Amino acid sequence: MWADSMSAKKSVQVASFHEPLPAAAETDDASARADRFLRQREVLPLSGFGSVSTLKNKIRALEFPAPIKISEGRQAWSEREIIAWQQARIANRNATLIKRNRGAGS
Repeated sequence: MWADSMSAKKSVQVASFHEPLPAAAETDDASARADRFLRQREVLPLSGFGSVSTLKNKIRALEFPAPIKISEGRQAWSEREIIAWQQARIANRNATLIKRNRGAGS
């Protein structure tokens, strides 16, 4: 009987291991995924800045996420922070357009 209960527990553990992921993990939401580090060559095109000097100036002015030191002489950016920065720029643009359109309708 003890062996039967052990094998039943084992099968439950295996079954629960193979259950589908929660719905949140199936979305494309950045907060549901693991964060990943992006190197400068990946960040520049995502930022839309034309040069490394513009990128550095924006970081210095606190207008763009700062890099994270990942080892001696190496730095990277959080993908989540870059996505959040992009989304904030889009939201700002949309708010400006809405405000402008409301003013034009008066």
